Parts: sequence; C-alpha cells; structure tokens
Amino acid sequence: GANAPTIAGSTDAFSSGIAVTFTSGGANSTTLPLIACKVESATLSVTDGAKTSSGVSGNLALTVTQGTVASVGVETAANGTGTVVPAQDVASGSTIRVYAVTRDAYGNTANPSSTWSLTATTGGVTSADLTPATGASATFTARSAGSATIHVVNSSLNNNSGTITVVAGAANRLAFARQPVDTLIGSTMANVVVQLCDASSNAVAQSGTAVTLTLNGSTLAGGTNPRTTDANGQAIFDD
Repeated sequence: GANAPTIAGSTDAFSSGIAVTFTSGGANSTTLPLIACKVESATLSVTDGAKTSSGVSGNLALTVTQGTVASVGVETAANGTGTVVPAQDVASGSTIRVYAVTRDAYGNTANPSSTWSLTATTGGVTSADLTPATGASATFTARSAGSATIHVVNSSLNNNSGTITVVAGAANRLAFARQPVDTLIGSTMANVVVQLCDASSNAVAQSGTAVTLTLNGSTLAGGTNPRTTDANGQAIFDD
C-alpha cells in the first residue's frame, strides 16, 4: 500500500526490483539502506541476470515487526480495522467489548496487554462495570444509569473512548416511587406513584402501560384504577 519500501530515495516500489551498479574500481559488494515499513515476512534476493542469490549464497529472509509505538487507542477491533469506540448510549444489561490497539509511525498495529479503567464516571456507573483491569481487551457491562469514558494505558501512552451513557433497558418490573402513607378516615390518601423499571431498577420512561393497585386482604374504597404510565413511566394514583 502507501508504505511500499524504497531504496536510497528511489520512488520505485521495492518489489519491482532495484538496479545496483558496482563501483568502477571493481568492488565486489555494495551497501543499500533498507527501511522496513510494513509488518510482514519477505525474502530479499539478488541477480546479475545469470547468477542469483539463491544459487550462490542464499536469499535473505526478513521478518518485519512493529516499530516504536506512537499511539494507543480504545478501538472496536483487535486487528486495527475498527474505529475508536465512539460516544454512544448503551442499554442496561448490554455489554461493549473494547480492544487496546497500538500503532507505530507507519501505521502498523498490535493488540498488546494494557491497563484499563473508567474515568469521568457519573450516576450509578462504577469501576466494577469494566473488566478485567489488565489485558488486550476489556468488557464494559451496562448496569445502573450514568456515564463514563473507557481509559487505556500502554507504557507511557494513554487514550479514551467516547462517552458511554448507560440508559434504561426494557421494562420488566414495578417499584413504588412514592409509597402509600397512613391516612385519616374519610380523607383522600396522598398521591401513590408507581414507576416502570428495568432489571437493574433503572427508571424506564415508557408511557401507556396500565398499572393496577390492589389492597392485600381487602378492597380499595375508591379512586381511578388502573392508571396508565405517563412519559416518565410513572402511574400516579391521586384520587
């Protein structure tokens, strides 16, 4: 690709062959600078048109590895083909898998073991929502509503994901947002509020769900029953 190596400033791709002219004094060797740019395995060979290196002293096998790491990122794929994990909403109960991806000056990638943490946490998000603390990858599990960024450290380099915001998952339970209270005979009870919640007890903003109050062992004297939830997912019994 764009990292095709060249010799001595030549613009020819290395794989197309580079001509070498020996010195007029009859020197039988020459030196060429080789800049390895792409992580790969390759074979270096030479020929004068009749003799080849494979028939004389053998070809030179090369293995190019990643150079000095220049950056690290929190990314969506281990092999560097993904993107930096963007800011996003994640429903409670869902998970995100993230990978530490390092790059050298030529863009070659690796997926090394790194150190993970959550930063800028808000709401109910805690450090325990990200595991493990070290490794080539980590998993964020959305639980309580809140937000955080995923932070990675590799040697002296570090970086962050976009902001991950945990939002409520699907409604599957009810909770009293305002409990019934002791009330004088003949008086209307203060408002009783019931909230739709997900599996982690996050409030679910879902309107139109019918909620019915019952009195254990007896019968409610009056009031509108059932009530439907409003835009906040709350059924308000006010009469």
